[in-house]
Amino acid sequence: MLFRRQPRDSSTSPRIFISYRRVDSEQYAYKLRDRLMGAFPRAQVFIDIHAILPGQDFPLKIAKAIRDTTVFLALIGSDWEGMESGGRRRRIDDERDFVHVEVATALELNAHVLPILIERADPPSPETLPLDVGMISRINARRLRHATFDSDFQIIVEDIRKILKAPKSPASKFPTELVGQWISTGMGDAILQYDFYSNGTYQHVGILRQQVQKGTFEMEVFHEGAATVSGSSITLEAFRATASRRHPDFSTEDYSDQPRRAETVSLTWRLQPRGGERFLVLGEGSAPAVVYRYFERPRSATRARQAPVAPAAPVGAGDTASGAMIDWFPLFSEERSARFNALTGWKLMSSPGETVVYLFDPQGSVHDVDISKIPKDGQFKSFQANGRLLPIEIGWYAGGVHDGILRDGTYGKYEVAAGYIGRWVNA
Repeated sequence: MLFRRQPRDSSTSPRIFISYRRVDSEQYAYKLRDRLMGAFPRAQVFIDIHAILPGQDFPLKIAKAIRDTTVFLALIGSDWEGMESGGRRRRIDDERDFVHVEVATALELNAHVLPILIERADPPSPETLPLDVGMISRINARRLRHATFDSDFQIIVEDIRKILKAPKSPASKFPTELVGQWISTGMGDAILQYDFYSNGTYQHVGILRQQVQKGTFEMEVFHEGAATVSGSSITLEAFRATASRRHPDFSTEDYSDQPRRAETVSLTWRLQPRGGERFLVLGEGSAPAVVYRYFERPRSATRARQAPVAPAAPVGAGDTASGAMIDWFPLFSEERSARFNALTGWKLMSSPGETVVYLFDPQGSVHDVDISKIPKDGQFKSFQANGRLLPIEIGWYAGGVHDGILRDGTYGKYEVAAGYIGRWVNA
């Protein structure tokens, strides 16, 4: 059964979505549905997602049903996470799992979510859940037991009545202007990235790359959790955090995704549009604020490593150029070229005084790039070979002094000489 069709009056005819896992809470779900229809005679109850017909768009049907829902009841039984046989994989971790899709969609659409713990089921922990469903653990839950079903049910009914009387929530509690993927500028050999999602969660990755004797040293920290905005302050509460280290000179000390203590930090934030682009400024205490450039809207709360993003403004304009040591590199610098070669899989060969740069793709094919006609106006120029856009852009830089992370790990000024510079794009 899907919706029981009745004339709709939002003040007296709630639309109730019941999400449950059949293995541990099916009988409670159907009993709850029957009792809700008695308490709210004009209620429309969406309970059995399995009734969606084959060939219908499942995510679209779910989104439409939840978007029109007054209350989303999430029944959580002892096997809500859905541990499969063998105990090696949980169904809740599968983005195609019905319960995962339902809960993640409800949280993303900012529905009124009411978790209901069945019998003695423990509330889920955000540290062990996928990010897009983890926020359900932060919502105060009710309990539904067979022995006290009537009294438990009355508490749930009162909750629904309070929700009906409450003002309608905005489409999203999280500022829409913050939703997106933000990449740091002006961080020298480091790159920072924040992904903010409409359901009030975030992911952060910070990567430090430095050239050492045998190659590239890379240190990475990662954390994800809940993001709460209040005025010009944003609080980041990490659900989990990890760190990785790769050092070619001391490989025996390397580690990958090593757990770290999850912490809560408070930052100040402000948006700073400039030159047709969007920038986010994040500050923490007395430390220098970090400027992030908007890259794109994240598709979902999934972890992604981003290659360094080059500044869109002309080289040397504003503080975007202060990211030179990570966003772009001197074209005839062997050390810098080698570092980017390792990151992209392409190989660059260039010699001072030559007007042709040789670019080798990952398959070993060579492409000639003639730089003799590039004007010295600070603009990047793209190149094609055999109808294919090459993943490098080249421009002239007049030289300058910038702020960033120095080789000894301190923050200070460094000088970049005048000359042709390159940047990798879409490699």
